[in-house]
Amino acid sequence: MKFYNTILRFPKSVIGIILLLTLFFGWEMQKVKIDNSIIALLPAKNQSVAMDNEVKKIFNSREMILIGVINNKGIFNPVTLQKVKDLTENIRRISIVEANDVSRLQTWGEKLGGRYRQSIDEILSGGITTDDRGAVSNLWVEAKNDANADSGFVSFLEILKLKLSPVSDIISLAEVDNITSTDWGLNIDSPMKTVPRTPEELAKLASTVFGNEMFINGLVSEDSTGTVLLIELSFNYDNYQKEASLLFQKLQALAAIYQGPEKIQLAGVPMVNIYTSEYMSRDLGVLTPIVILLVMIVMYLSFWSFKGVFLPLIVVLGALVWTMGTMGIFGRPITLVVTAMPVMLIAIGIADGIHLFSEYKLMWAKFKDRDKAILTTMKQLTKPVIFTSLTTIAGFASLATSSLQSIKDFGIFTSVGVFAAMVFSLTFIPAALKLMKPPKVRFVGKNGELSRLTRWLERFGDAVLRRRRWVLAGTITLAALTIIAISQLKVGSTMVGNFKEHSEIYQASQMLNSEFGGTEVMNIIVDTKTKNGLKDPELLAKIAALQDTLEANALVGYTTSIADYVKRINLVMNNNDPAFNRIPGKVETVTETEWIERNGKETEIRKQVKISGRDQIGQYILLYENAGGDNLEKLADYDYSKANIIVQIRTDDTRRLREIKNIVQRFALLNFGSTAEISYAGCSSLCVEADDLIIPSQTRSLGIALLVVFGLLTMIFRSPKYGLIGLLPMLLVILLAFAMMSVFGVNLDVGTALVASIVLGIGVDYSVHFLSRYRALRKEGMDFDEATRQTFTTSGRAIVFNSLAVAIGFLVLLLSSFWPVIHIGWLVSVNMIFSAILTMLLIPVLLMPKKKKKRMPDEQGVEGVAALSGTADHALEPE
Repeated sequence: MKFYNTILRFPKSVIGIILLLTLFFGWEMQKVKIDNSIIALLPAKNQSVAMDNEVKKIFNSREMILIGVINNKGIFNPVTLQKVKDLTENIRRISIVEANDVSRLQTWGEKLGGRYRQSIDEILSGGITTDDRGAVSNLWVEAKNDANADSGFVSFLEILKLKLSPVSDIISLAEVDNITSTDWGLNIDSPMKTVPRTPEELAKLASTVFGNEMFINGLVSEDSTGTVLLIELSFNYDNYQKEASLLFQKLQALAAIYQGPEKIQLAGVPMVNIYTSEYMSRDLGVLTPIVILLVMIVMYLSFWSFKGVFLPLIVVLGALVWTMGTMGIFGRPITLVVTAMPVMLIAIGIADGIHLFSEYKLMWAKFKDRDKAILTTMKQLTKPVIFTSLTTIAGFASLATSSLQSIKDFGIFTSVGVFAAMVFSLTFIPAALKLMKPPKVRFVGKNGELSRLTRWLERFGDAVLRRRRWVLAGTITLAALTIIAISQLKVGSTMVGNFKEHSEIYQASQMLNSEFGGTEVMNIIVDTKTKNGLKDPELLAKIAALQDTLEANALVGYTTSIADYVKRINLVMNNNDPAFNRIPGKVETVTETEWIERNGKETEIRKQVKISGRDQIGQYILLYENAGGDNLEKLADYDYSKANIIVQIRTDDTRRLREIKNIVQRFALLNFGSTAEISYAGCSSLCVEADDLIIPSQTRSLGIALLVVFGLLTMIFRSPKYGLIGLLPMLLVILLAFAMMSVFGVNLDVGTALVASIVLGIGVDYSVHFLSRYRALRKEGMDFDEATRQTFTTSGRAIVFNSLAVAIGFLVLLLSSFWPVIHIGWLVSVNMIFSAILTMLLIPVLLMPKKKKKRMPDEQGVEGVAALSGTADHALEPE
């Protein structure tokens, strides 16, 4: 006990050291950022992540924001079309440059001087506007190629260039390639250069739009009540989340100007990510104070003492600061999964404080000596606090073996938080108790509130022991039922479905999914491994057939590939004859015109010649490029060996996305064979990949956690038997958690996959406290019945308070903006109550000897929590 004697001698110094450490971690905490990208969820070296990055690089593709313009009376009217044109032009001119960007550029000019100062002064002469895009871009190129240029200046200019041009491309009725033919060749122009005003002009535009099947569902709805603007970002969202948020604010403000009677809504993967970040910030700012308030209320009602509130609260808040600071030190972000961690740490971190303060009040009542009460409390509870912390850490640390980076971070840093709470509990609490006035304690009679709880726990314990067989039979039945229910558990997740149905992004996504091709994108990469392999007619025909197969599925609203462009060019170059709305065959018969001199006159001669389909496709591509078309760079690589099929899907439910991938795989197996290699990219593919990792990751993590917890329990009690007895209630609770998910239709996803580890990590503490108290009482000479009754009325009471506090804390998650977090909240809350009940049901039954003995003479191990004489029939009254 030298350690605690030192703390009691220098309590102010101990608290000072803890305060300094907390200030240090608080400073590091400011480095923590929110990152809700799917990339943050998956391992950095994941093959799908590498493929997605490669596809973005090869095809110069970026995420797109979709702006839907809906008019139930039809969009082909001058007012709606004028809004589409105005939106297109205004979005093209958007800048997200901020005031501090101007001041920073001015500071750089003053710092660098010379030619840089002159260029910067010219840019700043009229303020930074979109007219300065070229000047800023040229300055960036100059600085980038200057070996002596400050790297910070180059980085700043790169961001500034991006902010001046956050949108790289816009596709709308006012700005889209409409491929037609003329007497001179191919023509590419927008179908709506100017807004039509007369009925004839409006009818002509509608005919032009619906005469090009590449526009239907991709640009306009089939019933002509909606059109969509596709806004391609000039950056990848994952790398520039702040800039994406600024762009969203500008787009949202712009859309608000043109609302009514048209409904204008924004959707798409970047929008989902932006809304997720906003709601995550809201959850962190709202849920954390609420859970603190609720925990304070629960603790006050438990102890009727402000000291009983203050001490555990300082523990959890300090542990939270240490945890977030550690995340800042290691540069780890807050992801959607990690959002629940602060609330959870507060809810579970109070356990040690509750047990320590409860025991301290009992010891003070017994000894009436502050130092002796503190030392006795710490002597009795240090090992249980350490061991319960270790078992909780084991439950969470096992998640570090997960393949999903977000779950791995959750496990690691929750373990850090539990460890920090343990350090606070074993140092700050005894030091603070030394400086505080002792609690005012007196005993109450039989009518006191806590006495009723004591008597209820006694009766509950007696009932359990009298009905041992019923408890065992009920347990076996419950386990069987849970296993049956778990067999129906489904794995699946959805990004938009994470939001509540009334949220703006959910409503917008539903609208655009129903009106157009879909807001979710899957990239299917067809790699021929051969230069100009995409000019092979047979291969392009297979790509077109794959698109037809996909579009036959109701969930696929639109697809586009190089095959669509070849088909369109083939059609318009043959006088729009529907028979030519196809990929050229292996050999095509074409009419060639030749002028010859006959009888002194130039005479036109037409003749039929055969050419290879490959050559014709090559000519079509050349015609398109010469006419100014540039969309093929997003659909084919530079040497035409790889094709990018862009598939728009009307859902982001990973179970449905997996079905789409299966359709592609079956088609590829039957049709492509060894002629081409198929791979996938895009957010949808990454989401499916994340789901595919859940089951093996969860199984591995949970298996490791169970083994480690069993080993710790065995070490704590120096008996495999007691290790198994302590673990069995948690096994049943874990089964219950998964069964409840199945029964209530909750999918196993990245969020709910954490429930089992949370339940195990927290719930096993109840087993440790119950068994520790029981063994200590048996060592004092009590028989089984008496020791069990005393355990129910002492540790049992603390378990009740602890489980209620944790359950109420997790219920705060019901106020979250995200369904996965909500599901974590109620599942953990309910199962915490089950953990407490099953601990007090199963452990006494499993401990019951065949022949009752007065004592356990050979028992060794942790002394646990010493019983306080007489506390079975009395309870402490509030101060």
